[in-house]
Amino acid sequence: MPLLTYLIPATGLIALIVALGLSTWIKKNKEGTLRMIEIASCIRKGAMAFLFREYRPISVFIVIMCPLLAFTQIGIPTAGAFLLGAVFSVTAGFLGMRTATTANVRTTAAASSAQTKIFGKASLNRTIQSARILQPLQHLEE
Repeated sequence: MPLLTYLIPATGLIALIVALGLSTWIKKNKEGTLRMIEIASCIRKGAMAFLFREYRPISVFIVIMCPLLAFTQIGIPTAGAFLLGAVFSVTAGFLGMRTATTANVRTTAAASSAQTKIFGKASLNRTIQSARILQPLQHLEE
């Protein structure tokens, strides 16, 4: 088997491990004042409500397209890949939004205490989101 057959999933696994580690580190930082936590909770609820609303029509499309792909000349393997890609995409969206809303309040809390911590937390948030989004896309390299 070609080296890429093993290298691509291994790279994705490494990206997920790094994202998990960075996400854990972000959660260990202080959330700030009670008011900041309250506002962040409202933002998180709104962001998740947005994603549910956004993914509802997408899920209808997936439910319609998957059988159409499976029972045409395209075939079951392609339909399975389509479904797996859709599941990874939705999961990456939810995890990315959750990480973003978790990191934002901590970045704000760090901004109120020390300017130097702000950029590190904001930068880590972008890194985690990128790793989670790019990991499911790696199957396209095959």
